[in-house]
Amino acid sequence: MLNARVYFLKGNSYLKTQEFLKSIDNFSLALQFSPDFAEAYHKRGSAWYGLKNYENACVDWKEACKLALICQGWNLGKELKICGNDLKRQE
Repeated sequence: MLNARVYFLKGNSYLKTQEFLKSIDNFSLALQFSPDFAEAYHKRGSAWYGLKNYENACVDWKEACKLALICQGWNLGKELKICGNDLKRQE
């Protein structure tokens, strides 16, 4: 999990500076090390959203909610707007 966490933190840094492709690359590497890392899916979805790739964003957000079992504690405003009831069913 340590390697996954390192890539996650790098991805999060890139996400904050709106370097979405670098962010996606790092979140993807985190997921290679830890395929059940729900927060990495959630953040990668946000990076896809930043690139206006809403289909991939929904795929990742749905996976994050499935792995986390519930999406409580996450601000799901944009996610629900884009994915609608499909995302709610994952909760």
